[in-house]
Amino acid sequence: MTVAARLPVLVAAALLATAAGLAAFVVSRGGSPDASDSRRTEVARPGRSVAAPAGLQAPPRPAAPRAAGSSTVPPSLSRALTRNRVVVVSLFTPGSNVDTLARVEARSGAEAAGAGFVELNVLGEPRVARLAQRFDLLGTPAVLVLRRGPELRTALGGYADRETVAQAAANAAR
Repeated sequence: MTVAARLPVLVAAALLATAAGLAAFVVSRGGSPDASDSRRTEVARPGRSVAAPAGLQAPPRPAAPRAAGSSTVPPSLSRALTRNRVVVVSLFTPGSNVDTLARVEARSGAEAAGAGFVELNVLGEPRVARLAQRFDLLGTPAVLVLRRGPELRTALGGYADRETVAQAAANAAR
């Protein structure tokens, strides 16, 4: 069976794995992801205000850019950003064949561009989920190209081949 013939099966498997991962994430948080959930945490971004729940008033704080050691950046990514100006991040769900293939392609693209590389399991650490939320990523596989800061230069949702990743990393280095 050729790769082209397997593609619909691989896409279906990736969608199932993503749905299962999202369901596990929601269940582990203890509820549904609807907006009426009082336990839901909102991420404040510079230039956007987040309303506090009724009865709670938080003291105003100036929005500061996230440092490499912040609570949304996993330690492995923080280390890679200190060693490399540009880092390719591959977000994946374990057990997914498409995600495995996407990780291999992202690693090859990063090597071709001379960029750092980090692979992050979205189910493995809470900071990875916060990172995905910060950059509005909804599923895996996904590739982020970050510059030191971390500053998002490119976000690629879904499968990206090595040439695409290498070009995105080369563009980020400029």
